[in-house]
Amino acid sequence: MNFEQAFRSISTPMGRVTILEKLTEQLLWRLPREVAERHLEIAPPLPQSALDGAKLYADRATMLRALPKGGIVAEVGVWRGDFSKLIWETYKPDELHLVDLDFSPFDWPEAKVIRHQGDSSAILRSFEKGSFDWIYLDLYRRRSQLRGSEQRPGGRS
Repeated sequence: MNFEQAFRSISTPMGRVTILEKLTEQLLWRLPREVAERHLEIAPPLPQSALDGAKLYADRATMLRALPKGGIVAEVGVWRGDFSKLIWETYKPDELHLVDLDFSPFDWPEAKVIRHQGDSSAILRSFEKGSFDWIYLDLYRRRSQLRGSEQRPGGRS
């Protein structure tokens, strides 16, 4: 089986993205460091002010219960929508924006949410400054996708 056949045998777009990411990483690390780093998206250092007043929670469900209800929220990386449901039921946002590359695994057809399908970096950049009260980024996503300007002053990600 050649590469093209192997690639086509992967049934989901996210599976293909994962394979391409791994392949890219393997190929990049064979290059000299200065060459490889030109092709990498390296997040800027997080300023201390972003951590001032930050709280650590045992899990994300506990975090949700600590947030005030309502508001405009986004979740980046939803997969099947399990955490999206928890956000909807626990936080009761006025608007819930879901951002993902592929909604085919999403298992919540009755959802009263706003779906944004495509590249999360481009989608997040399309929102005006201060559009969200808070944004949940799946840990798999790169923090550098969120510039911070989409979030309201004092908001957290």
